[in-house]
Amino acid sequence: MRRGGASVLVLLCVSLGGCFWGEAERSASVFHRFHPPGTNLGPDGVLLDIVLIERPLGDDFLNSELWESTDSQVVGLEKQALLEENGFRVGQIVGMNPAKLQDLLVSERSLVPVRQQILPAGTLTSVPLGPNLPQCNYRIKSEGGPRDVILDQAQCAFTIVPSLTNDGRTRLKFTPQVLHGSEMPDIQVARDRTGMTLERKRPAKTYDALSWEVTLAPNQYLIVGTRFVEDASENEPQSLGNQCFLVDTGRTFTQRVLVIRTTRGSASDLNKMEGGQPVSPAAHCLY
Repeated sequence: MRRGGASVLVLLCVSLGGCFWGEAERSASVFHRFHPPGTNLGPDGVLLDIVLIERPLGDDFLNSELWESTDSQVVGLEKQALLEENGFRVGQIVGMNPAKLQDLLVSERSLVPVRQQILPAGTLTSVPLGPNLPQCNYRIKSEGGPRDVILDQAQCAFTIVPSLTNDGRTRLKFTPQVLHGSEMPDIQVARDRTGMTLERKRPAKTYDALSWEVTLAPNQYLIVGTRFVEDASENEPQSLGNQCFLVDTGRTFTQRVLVIRTTRGSASDLNKMEGGQPVSPAAHCLY
């Protein structure tokens, strides 16, 4: 595998008032500080709990066993086939969480970033999936045939846009994206339409054809990852999914899966007890 860069282990919690970056070992008080009891998400607010779990490359649970507990057709058969051709696996957990997944969600050694973000419906957020790479080399497969892409100083990510359904669920739209190069000036109309704003953004390749949508009930879990094939040819570029979830740490390769849960209503739900037992501090964002 041709992957560069180093894995950066960070803890991110985002609240209504802003962002906090810290160490994964910090105590649960960090979460309470940014999500005080009784905080209301508002009628169109969605709380996204986002976790990346990291294990050794080819880990049996992340690579195969976990997916036996998911509905992989949640994106539809046609879209599922296209995503798998490009190295992505998407599944919604069916029934109770597997015990091994629960163990990983409370293991500080397995969690890469833990992130919470409150968004108004219709607002886009970007979720980085790995470190910035000196070079990213992958193959995109589409109806027009395969196409090889090489980008310098690249970082794989998903954009996620939530929307609300009438039955209390949340619809999430995912779009793969690869940021690359250096930041450049970007002039946009201000949100209040009163003028222009200047931001600095990196160029990005966004793959709308690989977008998918999933509708989740409160506290349902969605898993996104890839499949590691040990005997894959070294002479061909990796799939985009492999580039997103197979990471070179500098010493060895690791494999990741993205775990997402949504909540609507009150952020005080985060402080409730599950099954009569307190929520573990290491898993306060996801339990």
